[in-house]
Amino acid sequence: MSQINHEKLCKTYLTNVKNKLEVILSREQTNQIMYTIKQNVSSYFDENPSATFEDFKQHFGEPEDIIACYLDESSIQKLDTSMHKKRCFTLIAVLISSLFIFFGILCVITYSKANNATVTYEKDIIHYESGTK
Repeated sequence: MSQINHEKLCKTYLTNVKNKLEVILSREQTNQIMYTIKQNVSSYFDENPSATFEDFKQHFGEPEDIIACYLDESSIQKLDTSMHKKRCFTLIAVLISSLFIFFGILCVITYSKANNATVTYEKDIIHYESGTK
């Protein structure tokens, strides 16, 4: 893998860590911790310039492992609960949005059919009236 790809993977990894921290910590606390983590990552790559992303991940672990170093057990449980709630909220929002889109399309189709039926009906009346004179 290229160096640029490693940087991209590390950035994605750190963003994942930051997103998880923001769920349970204030922005200020998250930024302080992320500053420390970024310094550690930078030091790691300075000391190991030929390290791959796999080496980096083996050294630092999963994002949850890094977070666990900075948080106590109750905070980790809160993180899991918050992430579950966030997923549920996202699912509910997607379902509600889908329903609105579905009913919107249904209304447009119904309106379109109603418009076409009215025009056809008017033509039938005009034709009938012209035949009686």
